[in-house]
Amino acid sequence: MSGKCHVDAIQKVPSVDEQRNANVVTLNLWGVGCSNCATRVRNRLILLTGVLDVYVDHLRSHARVVFNPDLVAVSELVDAVRRAGSDGMHEYRAEVEEIREIP
Repeated sequence: MSGKCHVDAIQKVPSVDEQRNANVVTLNLWGVGCSNCATRVRNRLILLTGVLDVYVDHLRSHARVVFNPDLVAVSELVDAVRRAGSDGMHEYRAEVEEIREIP
């Protein structure tokens, strides 16, 4: 692993507004082949306003995103995955598998 590939995880404390309403979306991922790729995708998602929590499993090619649908659209989550790979060395893609409301 080269030093250029290492990615540190970003930490976030969701705001009160972000926590008011939550859904969970499971995304199928393509191109996320290592733990650094997973962290890169997670960081891009967690920075979005309305995202409360993200777990990316590069071995299963899935991401689980807890988000407030009043603040961020699912299409923005999918686009964020794509943009996470816009460094010219990586190319990521996501597709919605399931969306659930959290009671």
